[in-house]
Amino acid sequence: MRSAAARIAILTTQLHGGGAEMVTRRWARELTIRGYGATICLLSSSHDDASAWVPPGVAIRCQEPGERSVTKDVLWARAACADADVVLCLLTYPNLIGLAALGHSRRHRIVISERNVPSVLLPTEGMSGRTKLYAARLLYRHADGVIAISHPVAADLAATFRIREDRLWVVPNPVLDCASDTGPTTTSSVRAAFVGRLMPEKAPERFVLMLKALRHRGLDASGVVFGEGPLRPRLAAMIEQEGIDCVMRGWVEDWWTEDVTCVVLPSIVEGFGNVLIEAAAHGIPVVTPSQALGVGDAILPGVTGVFALSGRPQHLADAVEMTASLSDLGWRGWYSSANSASRLAGVIETVIHDDGMPSPIASRAEVARW
Repeated sequence: MRSAAARIAILTTQLHGGGAEMVTRRWARELTIRGYGATICLLSSSHDDASAWVPPGVAIRCQEPGERSVTKDVLWARAACADADVVLCLLTYPNLIGLAALGHSRRHRIVISERNVPSVLLPTEGMSGRTKLYAARLLYRHADGVIAISHPVAADLAATFRIREDRLWVVPNPVLDCASDTGPTTTSSVRAAFVGRLMPEKAPERFVLMLKALRHRGLDASGVVFGEGPLRPRLAAMIEQEGIDCVMRGWVEDWWTEDVTCVVLPSIVEGFGNVLIEAAAHGIPVVTPSQALGVGDAILPGVTGVFALSGRPQHLADAVEMTASLSDLGWRGWYSSANSASRLAGVIETVIHDDGMPSPIASRAEVARW
């Protein structure tokens, strides 16, 4: 599947009247600007009601008026989205319809998007909400990608719906229709630090692979590891094997006195991430993947650091390159249409190419022996 010519069907209910509708319009517009073929497929709005809200260059398909049912919605969505490479669904009901209609297809990639905390919200909607919650528990984990509006929503999706880390993404809403304040830097030198216990949950191997990715981009990238743990011998062997300029210092209490340009915490999961606050307090920008979840309370995005799109080495490397352009007003860029659409496009590209994330390099038995 060639991503350059990818056709995106956006399945939702309507185009105006709320925040999710605004997100649909701006995502469709930005995807079109980036060269994707975007078609909005509306389950409940007539063409006359929606046509005035369609962004330029975006096609629209609307379900015919008449009595509706879940079965009819599924059949209509299957036909309306049949020629798409990626089906992007917004809101719980369209998520379920999209998965029921096309989730079994090997030809399509299905990306669903939650705009609230479903395990809390849906039970308040009576029998209808409880039915959707039950269906979501069955179907959501079969999506190729799952987008959360925020870290609390992502945590709910991971815990309640068993969404795997490599399929879960946090994409902020395009609230501000302005340019992003962060972007790739022109710096030619990076000295990154890993600070933490060398355990599988911290995924230090991603740090080494990120340095390798930066070097492949032509940057003078080096690293320093502050930490001890069961992965130390194997991590040292990996550094030597990859030929990476990275030193292992052991645990150092005042690590921030070292000369580093950024701190990278590539963890699979974090309850918070104290090191992110320590780094920010000493003026050192930080990078961490949103999928670590608890880190959402420890970073001011665009100001103290950058949320990597995922823990994949190339996404960590992208975020490291962005740290040079942080500013006190950089938070606006996090919520800009440009940044939101850029991260959405990153999800689409990754889902299309089905890139996986490196697994922890130590077994539970090794950790137990330590």
